[in-house]
Formats: sequence, structure tokens, C-alpha cells
Amino acid sequence: MASISKLSTTILKLTAIAAVSFAFSNTALAHKYKHHCKSCDAAPMETYKDTGMLEPIWTPHWYAGANIGVSNTHDKRTISGVGSVKNTGPGWSVDGGYQFTPTWGAEMGYTGYNISYDDSHSVNIAQTQHYSVDAALTGQYPLVRKLNALGKAGVAYNYARKDTPFGPTADSGSVSAYGGLGFEYNLNQHFDVIAQWARSWGNNYTGSTDLYSIGLKVALI
Repeated sequence: MASISKLSTTILKLTAIAAVSFAFSNTALAHKYKHHCKSCDAAPMETYKDTGMLEPIWTPHWYAGANIGVSNTHDKRTISGVGSVKNTGPGWSVDGGYQFTPTWGAEMGYTGYNISYDDSHSVNIAQTQHYSVDAALTGQYPLVRKLNALGKAGVAYNYARKDTPFGPTADSGSVSAYGGLGFEYNLNQHFDVIAQWARSWGNNYTGSTDLYSIGLKVALI
């Protein structure tokens, strides 16, 4: 009789362990697709081979985004050792790309930076306009529910044009490294909020440019 009671207790324990394990596996699977799937509501369903559960099929998709924030341009003084350069001000960017997998994608973007002002004794002697066009690979890594870490690396074309009231306009362009880091928060299956830093390294003529921004990314599905 005692052995039957012991066996019943063991069966109950194993059943509880199996139920908890099944619940955790369901939670993990739901998190994975809720976190990454951009078209789960409309996606077809297929049987998950290992568990028999139904799961939505993740689908590759196009996306577009827009960001606004603070830019910092690393511009040289017009006259070496004289005056100062105001480098910080508003900036913005737009981008579009394709998400190949829940982790990897590729995108192209355009960034407009703040005009830098070169002053000497409170008199403006030059101002420089900056922009960059970039192409980069992107990566995402899930941190907590709905929050991803972001990274991007690629190349950018940097352009700078310096206008002075006392001489000819000078401009320069360069191709250099481009990269960025940030965070993505998933609002729903179609919209993400992005907070990021991105830099075009430029060269001695164009200078490097940074943009610290917050924006919105829309899945085009």
C-alpha cells in the first residue's frame, strides 16, 4: 500500500515537472516570435516539429525609419589656432532596409547634420554643411522582453561644403567606415522605437560626424 502511495507521489511530481517545463517552453517560444515576428497575425501556421505545437512563420520584410536628435560635427577651424567652431546642433536621418532573419538585416540611409559655424572674435568667418549616405549590415540581439540591442557596420559617403564670406567655397567628399550602436523597443508587430548613436568617420577634409537620435521604424509588410 505504501509502495502504491509512493508511486502515485512520484507520478504527480513527474507530471508537475513536465507541466512546468512545457509552460516554460511555450513562454520561450511565444517570446521568440512575439519579439521578432513582424507579421504574426497574418502569418500562416505550421507544426513545430519537436513539440507538435503550432507556431507562426517568421517572414523577411522591408522596413523604413526616421530619426531626429543631436549631431556633432568634427570640423577644423578655418584659420588654425584662431577662434572657435560650434559643432553641436540638431540632426536627422532616414533609412530603409530589408530584414533577412530575426537577427540580421541590411539598410541604406541618409543623414543631415547641423551646420558648423567658424567664429573669430564673435564674427562668423565660415560655415560648413555636412551630410552622409551610408550602407550597412545590421544586427539585433534580444535583451529583455520587447527590447533588443542594435549594431550596424558598413561604409558611408561623407560630404562637407565650407562657405566663407571672404573667399571661394570649398567642398570635399570621402568614403569611409560607418557604424552605430543602440536599442530597439518593440511597440507592436509593425512599429519599433529606436534610440541610437551612429558615426561616419570621414577624413581630414570632411571631418567625422555623429548623430545621437531617437526615431521610429515601420515594418512594410
